[in-house]
Parts: sequence; C-alpha cells; structure tokens
Amino acid sequence: TGSSVLKPFEVAADRIASPFQDAASWFGGLLDAKSDNKKLRKEVDELRAQAILNQSALRENAQLKQLLGYLESPRYPKDYRPVASRVIARAPGQFSQQIVVSAGKNNGIAKHDAVVTAEGLVGEVTKVASNVAQVTLLTDDSSAVSALDIGTNAAGIAQAGMSGSLTVDRVTKDQVVKRGDYRRLATSQHR
Repeated sequence: TGSSVLKPFEVAADRIASPFQDAASWFGGLLDAKSDNKKLRKEVDELRAQAILNQSALRENAQLKQLLGYLESPRYPKDYRPVASRVIARAPGQFSQQIVVSAGKNNGIAKHDAVVTAEGLVGEVTKVASNVAQVTLLTDDSSAVSALDIGTNAAGIAQAGMSGSLTVDRVTKDQVVKRGDYRRLATSQHR
C-alpha cells in the first residue's frame, strides 16, 4: 500500500525531472558535437592541403617525365650537359623579358649558355652568379637566333616580333615560307 500511495509522487517527480535530464543530455550532446565538428573541420583542412600537394606533385611529375623524354630524345644535343633549375624570379617591368633561375656558376652555368625546355629554346644566360643566373628570353627584343624550318629547310633568324610572337627574318627568296611553317624550328645558339 505504501508504494501504491507513493507511486503518483514518483511519476510526478519523474515528469518534473525528465525535462531537466533531457536538457542536460542535450547540452552534453551539443558540446560533444561542437568538439567533433572542430576536429572534423581540422581534418578537412588537412585533407584539402594534402590534395593540393598531390595535385602539385602530379603536375611536377608530368613535367619531369616530359623533360626526361626530351633529354633522352634525339632532339636534345648530346654535347650539352643538362642542368635542372627552377624559375625563381621574373624581372620587373612590363617590357622586360628576363627571368632568374636557381642554377649558377656552382652548377656549371656560364654566360651565353642556351636555356631550353622540352618545348625547345627559351633564351640565353646573360648574367651569372654563384647560385643563380639571369636568362634573357627569346621573346626579348634584343634576342635573336638562327632557325631552320625542319619541313622546308628554310633558314632564317628568329626574333621577337609584334605582340610577343616570334618572327623569322632573312629567309632567302628561293625558300617558300608560309605563315605557320615555323611551328617546329631547329634553332642553334653557341655555347
């Protein structure tokens, strides 16, 4: 009888305490969710950074494979010793066509060395320090190299033209050259 008399009070106490217990659980869950959210955001940021590094490594790998293929191809002159370097600066100014690379005298670089990429001749070394070198690009007004159209054997001088394009001048009259013929040039530059 005592428990049946106290039962309504027990039910009332449970009903009164239940919202407070639910609120305490809700706040506890909210704090846990905020903590988990913070951890997940940090993990997402780390994964994004890693994805960027992976994409950069993929691009670099493709460039290195292309360069290695070029160095091992018959197009690369065998009397040259390749020196890999990175572009570390561009000369200031709108009209300046110069870059600075991360190789210099300590790497065997000398003034007037040719600078090539897998696409071909890029420019010439014009200044050298111990660990860096300045390269004047072929697109600079002061640059010019001999060129030979592989398809027609038309020889001439390749130099910067209007709007940053390369033009080939001094082609003999007996050579028939049309716009676009010099897509694949064989250029020479003395070392």
